Amino acid sequence: MSGHNKNIDILKHMAGYCHEVEETLASFDGDFETFRGSHIYQNACSMCVLQIGELAKHLTPEFTETYDEIPWRVIRAMRNRFAHDYVHTDIHLLWNTLTMDIPALQSFCEKVIRQYQALDAQSLKLRDE
Repeated sequence: MSGHNKNIDILKHMAGYCHEVEETLASFDGDFETFRGSHIYQNACSMCVLQIGELAKHLTPEFTETYDEIPWRVIRAMRNRFAHDYVHTDIHLLWNTLTMDIPALQSFCEKVIRQYQALDAQSLKLRDE
């Protein structure tokens, strides 16, 4: 698989986990106090953040350098925190990640996916002419 397709596949999976966070927040009415009091809620969201961080590790260096407005290193570090030191997670930082950073990442992923799909469609059209 080319790096181009690999990156797009990874972004699609990342966008899926972002959507799962969005659904989980909606299921619990997006309330911080409910979040703070529910390990189920916290774990469901944390697993998605962990998976996003794991996926970020597999993006090509060229991709992460091109799209350096996304804090890829921080995303990967957050994955490591959940995988190795979950008990010390800052609940407020996690909440801010879920409510601010994840929607921004989802928007980014969807935008780049659309751009690549448009380029692919244009390339196919040119090839067929």
